[in-house]
Amino acid sequence: MPEIIRLLTARLRDFLGNRRRAPRHSARLAFSLSIEEARAVAAANGNNRRLATINGHTCDLSATGLGLIVLAIRIGDQYLTGEARVLRVTLELPGAMIQVRVRPVRHEQMQGEGKTAF
Repeated sequence: MPEIIRLLTARLRDFLGNRRRAPRHSARLAFSLSIEEARAVAAANGNNRRLATINGHTCDLSATGLGLIVLAIRIGDQYLTGEARVLRVTLELPGAMIQVRVRPVRHEQMQGEGKTAF
């Protein structure tokens, strides 16, 4: 059912035009991400261990968002898209690495690839 809704939405965008507020630009940049709450808990407990992260790549960028592709929707037992979840994304740009804090808006399983986009 979600696949049908996504297909209909894509067709409507083709017919009516893409009405997103910020235009998307294709970009494939490597990144790693961690869950912000886990980082805060580790710091409060004086834990200096390396936090669990997951790697992936971007599929597009805009002034107001990122499209991310990952192989799993969880890090350990925590979902990346939980209620009010904040993620720390470390983007690998050509000249530098930057960290951004992001809040997932939606996610979807990609057909036949074993990947998740959000």
